[in-house]
Amino acid sequence: THAVCMCDDDNDLEMAMACNHAYIPEISSSSMKDIIDKHPDHFTQTGGEGHELSGTDSSEAALEMIFGSFESKLKDSSVQSETAITSEES
Repeated sequence: THAVCMCDDDNDLEMAMACNHAYIPEISSSSMKDIIDKHPDHFTQTGGEGHELSGTDSSEAALEMIFGSFESKLKDSSVQSETAITSEES
């Protein structure tokens, strides 16, 4: 799956684990922290304790990371398509 999500509390955990990656602006519970500690490669925390950002700034940082990831994948896909078309024309 290519799905990603942005979440912050326990009611989001099932969705977060079903997605390919989850972005966490801030941790709101100890159970959320426990899951993130068990699956560090699955989560990216952008704010809260131990981070420079908090509140809407950490949400904005998460959204920028998500959009940046999609933009990068679109560019890679475009390059692969152009390469395939060029190869077919040769």
